[in-house]
Amino acid sequence: MNPPRLSIEARTPCPPQPLPASPYGFGDVRHAPPDGFIAHGGDFEPSTIIAAYASGVFPWPHPDEEYLWFSPDPRAVI
Repeated sequence: MNPPRLSIEARTPCPPQPLPASPYGFGDVRHAPPDGFIAHGGDFEPSTIIAAYASGVFPWPHPDEEYLWFSPDPRAVI
């Protein structure tokens, strides 16, 4: 039995806009300490998250600090 074919069309009122550059740099993750801690501070603006992910850095929840950034080795990305 063949699965049914679906046709999905998305329309937006304007084309996607580029993100502004992130004001933060995350450095070379090859020099991260064994626990993977890279930085604290910053924000969770889309440009910051994209810059972090592109550098191999990820926000990590922590009860005492809101903006902690890690690059664990090894790591899993789903």
